[in-house]
Amino acid sequence: TEEIRVASGQIETVTANGEKTTVRNGEYLSINQSGTLARRERLLDVPPPVAPRNLERVQAGGGGAANVSLRWQRPASGVPAHYRVEVATSPFFVAMGRVIERDQLIATEFNASDLRPGDYFWRVRATASSGQASDWCEPQKFIVSPPGTNERVAVSDVSFDFVGGNVYILRGRAPRGTTIRINGRETLSAADGSFQIQITIRADAREVLLEAQDPQGNGEQYRIPFASGATHQRK
Repeated sequence: TEEIRVASGQIETVTANGEKTTVRNGEYLSINQSGTLARRERLLDVPPPVAPRNLERVQAGGGGAANVSLRWQRPASGVPAHYRVEVATSPFFVAMGRVIERDQLIATEFNASDLRPGDYFWRVRATASSGQASDWCEPQKFIVSPPGTNERVAVSDVSFDFVGGNVYILRGRAPRGTTIRINGRETLSAADGSFQIQITIRADAREVLLEAQDPQGNGEQYRIPFASGATHQRK
């Protein structure tokens, strides 16, 4: 069976037996092996991923592994019958790197269990009752961190330097190898403990949330006061 998908605009096609048809914006058309039109229906959109969000960190439990709840939304267009989810250690989802593959899922969530510390990628796609499958969503990366040792992750000497518009350079210090996450951006503290990261901050923001996680899996959150437009701010 051949498929024609039109996300925008329209196309005209002629089947092997001479049947002519127009496929318009947001339509899906399947052509069977005999060359006749088999089915026309709404194009099935990609199911948007919800959680874990891209680059999110999940801490492993006492047993050294994590259970991660994967969640997504129904496609904005089309009628899905079920979903397929894949979890892999590679963003290319090569066969050797896939650690979880689940098909025929009815719910918009799936619990990925027994994931050891490391980097993972997940993706989901929808399938209609006709067999039409959506594209995969963009791969979402998440990190399973080792169980923590209950130590505090200290962040100090935080400063903001204005670049232009709503863009700032945030600098500070934290234990070597600490992951610093703020406003969807991420960096690591260097061997001397210093870190810096360019971020965008809304003009009406009065504070920013900084998340710090050391290599042992210990995590800390800091709410840092912020004054929009100031050339240099030290906290």
